[in-house]
Amino acid sequence: MRPLWKVDRLPSRWDVVRRHGVLFLVTGGILLASFVVRPERIPFRTCVFACVTDRPCITCGYIRAFSAMAKGDWPYVFHDSPVVVVLYALTAFVFAWNAAALAFGVVLEPGPVLKSRGMKWSGAGLLIVLVLANWIYRLSMRSSPSITSARVRSRTLPPRRRYTP
Repeated sequence: MRPLWKVDRLPSRWDVVRRHGVLFLVTGGILLASFVVRPERIPFRTCVFACVTDRPCITCGYIRAFSAMAKGDWPYVFHDSPVVVVLYALTAFVFAWNAAALAFGVVLEPGPVLKSRGMKWSGAGLLIVLVLANWIYRLSMRSSPSITSARVRSRTLPPRRRYTP
């Protein structure tokens, strides 16, 4: 049986930090921000595409869904952006992978099974299909207001304000 990952000890701790530190900080920052940021307190619309077209872009709602996921509001996440469950789990996995490598002072690398071309392409393809399916779901949800519940409607962005000089 071929291993899923391999562990190497490098001569220097700095080599381990160089290999795993960036992803540890990026994924840790994303997870920390999802706990700290309250999307309803952002005073402006963060998506230019949504401001121009009044339709959600391909990643619209991910900030709100990540924040809801971190706070345990599962019904909102499953209703608003179901793919965020997978993305949040992947982010947590990458964070844990790099945290373990840094904690134990080793370099964790994908093994032959995870490094195979078929696994890379199928994983990337599956992620693209999930994100596109989520976008189609959000587009269809926005066009039929009968689907949205009062709870979800209360969390959507406020209407755009007209510019008055």
